[in-house]
Amino acid sequence: MHPLGVIHVACAVLSLVLGAAVFAVTKGTRLHVWLGRGYVMGMVGLNVTAFLIYRLFGGFGPFHALAIVSLVSVLAGYVTVRRRRPARQWLVNHYRLKGW
Repeated sequence: MHPLGVIHVACAVLSLVLGAAVFAVTKGTRLHVWLGRGYVMGMVGLNVTAFLIYRLFGGFGPFHALAIVSLVSVLAGYVTVRRRRPARQWLVNHYRLKGW
């Protein structure tokens, strides 16, 4: 397997494991925050490497479109938590974005 494929799969496995762990721990704890950050890094790595894999379709394909949607929702969820805006709605927005 090509090294890019190995990195892509490793990021996917990391995201799956950390994403499940985020749901398993108490929300708002330091552990939840650190697991969430690891999940975000894994998802960013997964989506960035997805943009570099183009041989399957010979260019931009449906997986690239899904990677854009995934990347936007992951980053929007992260930014929502970091900014905590709007003050009364940020947590609900974080939950909604994670649902995507």
